Amino acid sequence: MDSRIRRTYTSLTLIFGLFMVACGPGPVGDLGAGGAAPTHIKGKADLPSWLVDTGRALSCSYPTSGAFSGYDSAHLFSLAAPSARTSYSVRFSGTHAASAGAAAAVFEKASGKVVTSRRIDSGASVSLSFSGEAGKAYLLGVYSVQWQATGSYRVSLTCKAQSTSSAGPGTTTKPTSGFKVAAVQYGTGNAASVSSSCAASATPNVCALSALTAQAASAGASLVVLPEYALGGDQKYYERAPAVGSTPSSADGLVGTFSALARKHGVYLTFDLATASGSKSSGHRYHNTVVAFTPAGKVAAVHNKFNLFGSETKRLTPGNKVTTFDTPAGKVGILICADIYGSSTLLSKLANQLGARMVAISSYWTVSGSTNWYKRYAAKYGVYAVVANTTHSPGTGGGVYDPKGKAMAEKVSTKPSVVYATIPAQ
Repeated sequence: MDSRIRRTYTSLTLIFGLFMVACGPGPVGDLGAGGAAPTHIKGKADLPSWLVDTGRALSCSYPTSGAFSGYDSAHLFSLAAPSARTSYSVRFSGTHAASAGAAAAVFEKASGKVVTSRRIDSGASVSLSFSGEAGKAYLLGVYSVQWQATGSYRVSLTCKAQSTSSAGPGTTTKPTSGFKVAAVQYGTGNAASVSSSCAASATPNVCALSALTAQAASAGASLVVLPEYALGGDQKYYERAPAVGSTPSSADGLVGTFSALARKHGVYLTFDLATASGSKSSGHRYHNTVVAFTPAGKVAAVHNKFNLFGSETKRLTPGNKVTTFDTPAGKVGILICADIYGSSTLLSKLANQLGARMVAISSYWTVSGSTNWYKRYAAKYGVYAVVANTTHSPGTGGGVYDPKGKAMAEKVSTKPSVVYATIPAQ
């Protein structure tokens, strides 16, 4: 294989270990809300240590399937912190070999305390409803009641933002439902400004982008957009773009790393990298590519930059299409930097034919007045533009812009930062 397209590999580990049967004699019952865990269960507050973190997050849009196998019969999923108080409904169903069936429990992530819990018989289904506080993350544990049980299960999540209280006498309560987005502003070489540990890392830019994504997720962002050419020297070789619908693994290089990052934090995530297509016999083609992931780490969309700029025209092959992916707040399109003033046919198709309501824009724009271009683009095509730009000067700046071209949030700085805004419900 051509050395230019060899993949780098990143090893990821699960953060929870399996508590073996010797540490949990006898059947495990359901956990009462607010109650103490059984004495033989050791863990953070009420959080049982035998729950095995799947590394996956539950999304309001995509159901999740799984299976119990022998002692691997207790799985943990994360729910990202909502930006507003939210009503959740978890539906859990499955077929289990153990006659005692299975159970599901919701925990507060920070304290580990039980929020709600239900037990079900084999072949049945159950719904757990609870109210999630703004800014507070939760965990869902699903487990067989008998150790060594086997069987499949399915989990789905429904989310609905609640109204806030009135601001005072004579005011009207309005729903706060919306979709919080985050535009990460970062440039290669700026890792030390994010974290001293990242500056010392073998892959400082990946470390910094991971830290900024975690920061965005902790602030309640549902969509995180990363800037163009932010990987720098951390990407040693061109990688193959993943197939839409696939879930990359830790063996899939940087694509696998960022898939796991989206899954870990339960966010929609877009990131830019250099990719290769074709073969040695037919000729390799190289692209500037953005890959979008769902909160489950699945590839939602892949976009190749079609309006190449400067030296890109000599070494890269332009893309020839636009695409979108679905979110609870509508379709999100993808563009890369100079794309925003490229083919009017493709830009019109993205907004009008494909119905993009928001557009995630990864940028490396160092020309003065960059933010004015974003505003013009958003206003011309009537979309919300979520722009992540480099922090290399001069001319840096990014943010979130509404369909009239007005800045909802904006940052013009040479320091790494995260810019937030909430896209209103449709």
